[in-house]
Amino acid sequence: MDETRQLSATRKCEGPLPSFEELIGNLSGRRPTEHCGDLSSVGSVSLYWASTEIMVSGSIPVLAKKCMIGEMWVSPFTGVNQRPGLGICFWSRFRCDMNCIINFTKHEKVAILRNFANKSKDEIDNHLYSLIEKREKPKFTYHALKGEERHVVCRKAFISLHNTSTKAVYRLTKLLEKDQVPEDSRGKHGHQRSPRPQWVNDMMHHHMLYCVSLQDIG
Repeated sequence: MDETRQLSATRKCEGPLPSFEELIGNLSGRRPTEHCGDLSSVGSVSLYWASTEIMVSGSIPVLAKKCMIGEMWVSPFTGVNQRPGLGICFWSRFRCDMNCIINFTKHEKVAILRNFANKSKDEIDNHLYSLIEKREKPKFTYHALKGEERHVVCRKAFISLHNTSTKAVYRLTKLLEKDQVPEDSRGKHGHQRSPRPQWVNDMMHHHMLYCVSLQDIG
């Protein structure tokens, strides 16, 4: 690899290589324009750095695979947390023309995730369901809360800000099309090949109570 680090097959990075702090800042949401100009189409760009010690497969550095905010590691390729916590990191490929994610501060992102603390799946689904509106064009409008105010965001920002998945949002939009309320149907479909008898459920319940009582005694 030559002294001028390649940004793509046809473009060169003309400035000095970014420092560690600047790299973390870029991965945390700032557009990396200080060194390589406007990167509006950075989603499909491979980045190269000088040190071969942080290279993976000769193209994407380790720091581009995970970025750290506080003590929380987040995958920039999914835009969602990989472990429980409140840290959020957004890679450049999740940017849109509306700059949806930039309009939210770190504290506002944390407040959005705190809305899901200690909630059941039904409560989480109903909350997300209330933030999606059905329209003619575009077909759906997505919102995120800033305090008590609803702000329109793109679909990718909606998924990232609420730490959910594309599949979960797709399910909610299908329910919205049918005017159906989301409901957690796990274990309720009644198609078990051999359902447990009630006496087995009672024994399991008494066993769990017994274990809890032993912990209280200890």
